[in-house]
Amino acid sequence: MVISEDKILNSALDFAMSFGKDWLKPTQGRLSEKYTLLTEAELDNYDQISRIAMKNAQGYIYDLLSKLADDKQKIKEIHLKESFTNYISNNYSWINKGNVSKLYSQGRYYAYKDGLDCAID
Repeated sequence: MVISEDKILNSALDFAMSFGKDWLKPTQGRLSEKYTLLTEAELDNYDQISRIAMKNAQGYIYDLLSKLADDKQKIKEIHLKESFTNYISNNYSWINKGNVSKLYSQGRYYAYKDGLDCAID
């Protein structure tokens, strides 16, 4: 059975976003359990790609809200989510809907934690 690279990347991204006992832990061990034929180099590559995507996605929300807050402007939640979804589809077309939703929630959480929810109308 052939497994698509998108599926592996989404698994890696899901593992990278884990909270709880696996928070900030490398994905390679969990990926190797799920996809036993992957080499160490492939596992490292999937971990790196997923972490870059996660960082950039969460940073997109944070940076946008930070700029709006600095400029004393606001964005409607629906427009923020639409803008984020467009950013993801244009830059990371492999990310599935479930992970887009998780990335959005985590990005919003980190922005909220730092008081940037003031830029959301």
